[in-house]
Amino acid sequence: MSDLANDCSSDRNSPGGIEGATSMAEQKREWRKPARSTRLQSEQTDHPSLFDRRIRSMLNVGVVGLFSGLLGLLLVGCANRETEIASSPDEIKEPETLTMRDLAQGTSSGIRQPLREVIRSQEEWDKLWGRHVSQRTPQPSAPEVDFDREMVIVATMGKQSTGGYQIQISQVRKLPEKAVQVTIQEKTPPEGAFTTQALTYPFHFAAVPKTDLPVRFVSTVPKAKGPNGDSQPVQK
Repeated sequence: MSDLANDCSSDRNSPGGIEGATSMAEQKREWRKPARSTRLQSEQTDHPSLFDRRIRSMLNVGVVGLFSGLLGLLLVGCANRETEIASSPDEIKEPETLTMRDLAQGTSSGIRQPLREVIRSQEEWDKLWGRHVSQRTPQPSAPEVDFDREMVIVATMGKQSTGGYQIQISQVRKLPEKAVQVTIQEKTPPEGAFTTQALTYPFHFAAVPKTDLPVRFVSTVPKAKGPNGDSQPVQK
């Protein structure tokens, strides 16, 4: 009997016994656990959780929204800049007619040649006026001009053989291309008209708002009327 008990005890403790078999099974389960854990971690890495997907989606929406906002601000800034440029007083969209103040006009000037000139200072004005009245006695004083705010447009026609000739500064305009255009109208007597048989020197001086823009002159000759009132082209 004692020998039998010892044999059973030996069988349980031996690697091939009951306890040995149980111990080996537990070891196998413990060995498999790390592999399963590693597989779960790999699956979680390959397939992000719903929470991760939501976070990424929110980030994408935020980036798109931020980009759209910056683009909108940029477009608004450009539109405001265009409006500011368009509304700048230096930018003229259409020709602007300048107010004109007559200083002197007639047919007897001491300036004997055709002249188109812009006077921007009192010194220049005094010199030109002296030439203009050089043939008169007594010599009249020059009309007053505020050269801080005004400038003088000068137009003379030069020597004409008879009366009936006239020169006039008809219009002064500020143009979109940043220039001032002065329109000079020259009138001649109709063919066959009775005129003064004397030399004349037509002139016209006018003051306009002062500007540093370049000035260009344009001359026009209107159609003269014949003795019967018919319009006839004027040769110049």
